[in-house]
Amino acid sequence: MMVMKKYILSLVVFTLSLSLQAGVLRVNNYDGSAPYSNVEDAINAAAEGDTIMLDGSYYSYGDVTLDKRVVLMGNGYYLIENGIATESITDAIVDKITINAEGTVIKSLRVSSDVTGGWIKIFAPKVIIQRCYIGNNDSGVVLYSGADNCIIHQCYVRGPIGNGNSYYATFNHQITNNMLPRLNIRSVQNSYIAYNTSWSGYGEVVYSCMGNKIEKNHVYNENFGDGDSYNAYVDNFTTGALFKDAQTVADFKNTELPEGAKGKGCFAGDDPFVISGVPAGPMIEKLDVPTSAEAGGTMKVSVKIGEAK
Repeated sequence: MMVMKKYILSLVVFTLSLSLQAGVLRVNNYDGSAPYSNVEDAINAAAEGDTIMLDGSYYSYGDVTLDKRVVLMGNGYYLIENGIATESITDAIVDKITINAEGTVIKSLRVSSDVTGGWIKIFAPKVIIQRCYIGNNDSGVVLYSGADNCIIHQCYVRGPIGNGNSYYATFNHQITNNMLPRLNIRSVQNSYIAYNTSWSGYGEVVYSCMGNKIEKNHVYNENFGDGDSYNAYVDNFTTGALFKDAQTVADFKNTELPEGAKGKGCFAGDDPFVISGVPAGPMIEKLDVPTSAEAGGTMKVSVKIGEAK
C-alpha cells in the first residue's frame, strides 16, 4: 500500500510539473474539466514541441489542422473491448487531420468520421503516426509530395497508405506493425514495409512503388508480389482465410498461427502492435486540477489512474 501511495503522489507531482512548464495542453469537450474545450484554441496557445492531450469524450473533436510541430495525443481505442477501461471512459475521436508541419506526432487517436470515415493527410516530412485507428476505407493516410521520412507504426488503417497519383511519390518511410485490412500501398519508394497484417483480398496491392523492402507481412493473396521486379519481397506469409472468424482485434491476436506464420505480422517483430492504442505509461482516466489557488495555500488535485495493458 505504501508503494502505491508513493507512486500516485509522484504521478501527481509529475503532472503538476508538466502543467507549470506549459508543455502539455489538455482538451476536454465533454465536461469542461480541462483548460481548453476545443482543439483549435489549444493549438493556437501551444508552442512548437508542446503536447496537446485530448480526453476521452462522447463527442468528436472535429477536423484538426496542424500548422506547427506538436504532439497530438488521445487516450487510445478499443479500451473497453480489451479491458483497459470501464464503460465510463470512451475514445478521443477526431474526424480528419491535416498535417502541414514537419516533425508532427500523432498518437493514440481514433480518426473516424461518422459520415465518410476519418483520414490523415500529410504535406510535411518526418511525421510520426503511432497507435492510431484510421477509419476511412478510401483514403487512410495520404502522403503528398514532400511528405518523406514518415513513420506509420502500430496503427489500424482501413484505407490505403500513400497517394494514388504516381507524380506524388514519397520516400524513406517506415510502415511497420500495423493492421492494414487492405495492405494497399501507393506511390511509396525506398521504404521499409514489414510486420503488417492484412486479411482482405480486396485492395492488397503495391501501386507505383519501387525500391521498397517488403518483408514478414501476413497477406491474404498467394500471388502477393508476383511479377513485381521493382520491390524486394522477403519472407511474407499467405494467411488466406485464416482470420475469417475473427470479429475483434483481440481475436486476431489470439488466432493460432501455423508454423510458417509465426514471427511475422503485426504482433511479431521487435515492437509488436498494441491492441488498445493506449500511449506508453499509466493512463490518466480523470484529472481534476483547480485553475487557481491562494498564495501560500494548498491545491487539491484528484487523479484517477488506469493501467495500460
